[in-house]
Amino acid sequence: MEKSTLQSWASVRVQEMVLACLRLYDLQLYTPDVLSSEIAPLFDLFRAQGFDWNHFFNSSEFPRKPVSASAAGLTTHGVNNAMAIKEAAAFWRVWQKDADKQSTHQRLDMLLTYHGQATGVFSCDEHLAGLEPNRGTELCTVVEHMYSLQEIFAVFGEAEWADALERIGLNALPATLTGDMWAHQYLQQGNEINAMHTDPHVWATDGPDATIFGLEPQSERTPTRTSLALECSQRIFHFCSVGRRFCPR
Repeated sequence: MEKSTLQSWASVRVQEMVLACLRLYDLQLYTPDVLSSEIAPLFDLFRAQGFDWNHFFNSSEFPRKPVSASAAGLTTHGVNNAMAIKEAAAFWRVWQKDADKQSTHQRLDMLLTYHGQATGVFSCDEHLAGLEPNRGTELCTVVEHMYSLQEIFAVFGEAEWADALERIGLNALPATLTGDMWAHQYLQQGNEINAMHTDPHVWATDGPDATIFGLEPQSERTPTRTSLALECSQRIFHFCSVGRRFCPR
């Protein structure tokens, strides 16, 4: 990373590398000396080279209106924003800075204030799409949003994160899947009246088949994330049902 810095998708998704390194600590796969000399220095590089999400959510750069196709980019991408919800919490585990904890709360507040939906997720027809329900939300975003909430709950142990995860797991997730899990929608809409080929449509960057049910409608990437959502749901529902604080670490 000193010779080839993080760029593009790697930069905006830097928290995934942070979490991977934290797992090495959690699993104790290496001696303390190796962790401190080989792994710990990476966190400074991750923060320096990763996209500054703290600034983004606290500035005019954050879109407060639906994003048009011409304005779409990596930082307006719905899945990237869903993944970024947990970025500050991941760094909090490293340095325990109050600013990172405050930013974690602010990120979700901003997304739901300007793009929130009745199901607990935020709208994004690939990119942030405002408060109107017709632009929809990607299933990929639903799943990554759930995963972020799970990780944040594991870090801070505050019930509000588990409540938010449960709300999405009982509303947004099942709304966009068939009962046997063999078909799903790429986009779900809060005011949806049908699931069919739609042309013309209101989506900024997605195609006319975005709301139909199928194995790979619109994109072949979505099915790979479904198991992650189920894991998040099963963990939180199990630990809440037996009255235990959820913390996989």
